[in-house]
Amino acid sequence: MQASTFQLTGYTETSDHQTNLENARLSNLRTVIRDSIARGITLVLDEERFLQRICEVIAESSGYESVVAYVADPESPQLALGASSTAAPDWLPKRLPISSFQSVEPILSNTEEILGPHDRAMGTRSIVIPLTTVHQLEGVIVILDVNANAISEEDIEAFSIVAEEIAPAVRVASTHQHVRDSVVVDMATGAYTYDFFTIRLEQELSRATRTGRSVTIVLIEASHFDEFEHAAGYERSDQLLKDLSTAFTNLMRTSDVVARRGRTGFALLLPDSDVEGAGVTIQRIEDRLAQVDTALEEQGYDGPLPGIIAGSATFPTDGQTPSELILAADQRMLADTGSGSGAE
Repeated sequence: MQASTFQLTGYTETSDHQTNLENARLSNLRTVIRDSIARGITLVLDEERFLQRICEVIAESSGYESVVAYVADPESPQLALGASSTAAPDWLPKRLPISSFQSVEPILSNTEEILGPHDRAMGTRSIVIPLTTVHQLEGVIVILDVNANAISEEDIEAFSIVAEEIAPAVRVASTHQHVRDSVVVDMATGAYTYDFFTIRLEQELSRATRTGRSVTIVLIEASHFDEFEHAAGYERSDQLLKDLSTAFTNLMRTSDVVARRGRTGFALLLPDSDVEGAGVTIQRIEDRLAQVDTALEEQGYDGPLPGIIAGSATFPTDGQTPSELILAADQRMLADTGSGSGAE
């Protein structure tokens, strides 16, 4: 398909009538996208809501219900799950290596090659839409379960237009999120502050009340930490808390919150997640702690090793307010302590 170079004010006329019609269609698409972004500029400044809206709009306009947005993580060579349409599957990986996305144009690919092996991914095809600015990957949009025979060259061209227009807005949203986060971060661990956690919890509960979705929190405490600190020293103990914070964050979506709670604790906020999701998260955290412990032993440390105790609570089952959920999670964490879980 021949297409002329687009200008900010429209498109270049050619001698071919069909090309002019196609250029007019794509030019109109650009105009619609830019108008939508301009009207929702305040939405752009809320990265999660902006990405969520992008997924929903693409799902509505393309006819494919499962749309996912991954965004670049400034702290690692990975893409983090930013948002997804309501019909997207729950097995989506939280993180993807940036190295998996080499193309700068939308491509049709096998789903398992993009998102990794999974029973529901095998034999399906997906469209990957890279979001780039000046050759820098800001993220990707993945449209799942597409009918490969129904995707035309014109569709790919339209997806390219969508990517070109929304990529700068995604960069603005991510930058604003990073700047905003920098003032609510615990400098010692890199996690959010507990005050920020409580504010976000109130916001998520307010939204969940309107939408009928669930919200889960997980409270975590490092057990036997005093013994570890006495044997390993303050410097190694501080590094352990920082390593745990980084490990927790790498397991989360961009919409999740990892906050420091007290001296040796953490609080996790998991929007749109239930008790099953909390269980999976806790298991992953325990597995990651085992890796940290192994690394300490490989460094020659042979003293007592810390464990973790955890408790979760889900809205609306376990409570309706932040205080009710925190109390319920605390009680379950105490029960975990009493059962001996987390002991070495």
